[in-house]
Amino acid sequence: MKNKQISFRSALSSLIVLMLVQLPTQVVAQTSAPSAVTTEQVWQQTATGLRGASSERKATAGLGFTVLQKDWPSLLMNGGVKSSVAFQYSNALIGPVGIDLGQIKVPGATGAFSSERTDWAHNEMTFTYSGGALAMWASRLSPAVLVQSPSNALRLLAGNVSGNTVTQDGRLNQRASGPSSPKYAAFPTGGAVQVAALGAANTPLSLSSNWLLVWYSSNSHFADTKKPLTYGGMSASYAYQGDVPILLVFQNTPTGIKQGSDGGIELAFGGAAGYVAVLPLFGRNSLPTSQTAGWAAGLPADVRQRAEGWAARLCSYPASAAETYAYDEGADLATITEDINFIQVCNGGMRFAPLPPMLAIAKDALEIGFSGTVVDGNLPTEFGPSLGIENVQKYSWRMQGLQRYADSRRQLGAELVPADIQQELTDQINKVVAAGHLRPWLFMDAAPVHTNRGDAYWANPADTLHQLAEVAEVVTDSAAKQSLVTYMRAERTKYPPEDVFNLNPTEGAVRSSYSSYAKDWEYAWTVDRTDALQQRVPLWSLYGLSKYYDLTGDAVPKMVLDKANQVLDRDMREQDWATSYWFDGFQDRTVAVVNVNRHFAGLVGYARLAKQGGDGAARAQIMPLLAKAAVLRVGLAQYPRYLYSAGLVELPPNRDWMVKNTAQTWNGHLFNFDWASADDDARQVTFLTQYGVFLYDHSGTQGGNSDSCCGFFPYLTAYRDLTPELARLLVDHAKTDAEIYARKVKALYPHWYAAFAEGTLGHEHNLNHPVDSYQTFLAEAWITGAPARDLALHADIPWLELGDLFYMRK
Repeated sequence: MKNKQISFRSALSSLIVLMLVQLPTQVVAQTSAPSAVTTEQVWQQTATGLRGASSERKATAGLGFTVLQKDWPSLLMNGGVKSSVAFQYSNALIGPVGIDLGQIKVPGATGAFSSERTDWAHNEMTFTYSGGALAMWASRLSPAVLVQSPSNALRLLAGNVSGNTVTQDGRLNQRASGPSSPKYAAFPTGGAVQVAALGAANTPLSLSSNWLLVWYSSNSHFADTKKPLTYGGMSASYAYQGDVPILLVFQNTPTGIKQGSDGGIELAFGGAAGYVAVLPLFGRNSLPTSQTAGWAAGLPADVRQRAEGWAARLCSYPASAAETYAYDEGADLATITEDINFIQVCNGGMRFAPLPPMLAIAKDALEIGFSGTVVDGNLPTEFGPSLGIENVQKYSWRMQGLQRYADSRRQLGAELVPADIQQELTDQINKVVAAGHLRPWLFMDAAPVHTNRGDAYWANPADTLHQLAEVAEVVTDSAAKQSLVTYMRAERTKYPPEDVFNLNPTEGAVRSSYSSYAKDWEYAWTVDRTDALQQRVPLWSLYGLSKYYDLTGDAVPKMVLDKANQVLDRDMREQDWATSYWFDGFQDRTVAVVNVNRHFAGLVGYARLAKQGGDGAARAQIMPLLAKAAVLRVGLAQYPRYLYSAGLVELPPNRDWMVKNTAQTWNGHLFNFDWASADDDARQVTFLTQYGVFLYDHSGTQGGNSDSCCGFFPYLTAYRDLTPELARLLVDHAKTDAEIYARKVKALYPHWYAAFAEGTLGHEHNLNHPVDSYQTFLAEAWITGAPARDLALHADIPWLELGDLFYMRK
């Protein structure tokens, strides 16, 4: 009976909150003269993410290839599959495992990696050998890599490579590691394009243009598929023998070509080879050999046109970029200028100044304006389409209307609040205030067997300020409101979010009754579960601080703005030019979409603090960065749809394929019983690095095709740390994409709102995480726009007798 009363009160409580959050907000505009601020070059010039020599993996990555650092550089493409040997995946596909394409080397010489130069967009590597040095550029601006050599011969795609072959009966056989060589070459000569079969004997070349295309055909050593491999279990019958046509663009045209003695191809030159650009002509899309085998009779016209187009573009290789920012407060216009550093590979051609791939995905939804005409290079990469502006070195892109997200404030309506709701919220506030400082909540979803499985809530003091500020804004009891504000002042003073990023989990009142602290928590949570705790003050903390100053009306001290700038400086380092996300190992949270939710909110918080504190220079710098964060978040929402539109994903014919494929596994997923198109794809960008993009439906991704994972700590991800400002952005520009996840969650869990719901995600769990129902509730209110009366039924009951901030926020 007590639970029913709480549920009823909570339902009524949700009515008042929803009446408040769904009211229109007011944008507070500030007029000022246009200003421009160039970001600190340290963000762009000292990035370590592309430094292969300093990484564990000894690898670096452009948009088309990962470059493995061995004695010579070795190329690896995204894609590729193999057959599982695990019992539950008999004759099933696992992947992507990578497509091993071999080394680039000087014939007859032994190479050694010697040095590199890096920034946020490229890595220039040097490999020395007796008699010279080979240089290679991997750029986040291009799907091609660039090689420069003083030798008169080059061997490409050489050495032993791994792979798999598809048998006639639809199975995969692992191929023993060994050489593999392209079978055909196509090259322009005398106004036509000639196709030649390659062998050990030299084929003389007399090129009338600066390019040559090679492909494997029946010599292919790898298998691939376009079916989704996220969950494993896909039948090997969906695999095909794959081909990667490679376009070579030359500074000095070669005089001959043959298959190398250790695989690949060997090119002979009349003098120094000079620059050679190496491009996967179809990008991330590997072609079936059944298609490329027909090219032996003559290169198709569309393939020739594609090769000629990219040969012209690669005469100027985009190696790196410098970015500057400007913001016009009066016009509410953010401008980002891209200044591209090109290496001149060959004469003629054109400069093709690339758009960051994530911007290329999101530009139409966000109505981004450009200083020139955007051209589609028709080459899909792992990270987005290859779009650019021709014949320029520098271009600008613009986004207007950011104040709608940075400066909006909730307006309280004039509706009468029922007394029962007032009392429920007042009672919750009084409990918190009477208890004093509260410990973080270490939620354990596999206790007592495992003490490190679960999640940490409200360990960052800024989280508490954020949640309580939202509550304080709507409470109607003036005494309760004043006591809560006094409580928040004390918390803010003792645990300043600009300095403190993790609260002590043994200090303060326990949020009984579902709170537990095992004796070995020190190891379990500070060593084993660093993913759940902060490692430094994040930009996310600035959102909670801004909410605190909004509520109290206190002046923002200069000290806070100075420390906010230090936080910004740390968070903006190690970002990838191509995606605006962080390089591998430098992200804050484990899950990409959660990181970006927090990043956007943190920039909103800093923009408000700067305005409140009168720091115009910081404000002018932050707003263009907020535009970049908006591009990234909308790009993540649209990324699954990009894969379909680019032809990189094809679904099996039966709509329940996902459930049938995973029926034999013991992993819990967000099961999708009706998956027939891109609009049914609820997967989120879970991992995002310079090496690739991995989609999953929750955070616990151990298994499948990912070697690194959040493992046994699963929670829903799409709306975690969702703020009203971010929800408004998604509704304005990606509503259809943003709603898919909530729709699938509700279809699978009709009781999605319930506390203490049975655990069905991940591996071996007692309970689903409290943040799942909370974030879905916020999405219902702010993204799907569910009526308040409907949401009132879903406020449910609190998990905790004391200090359940999720419940209070609902």
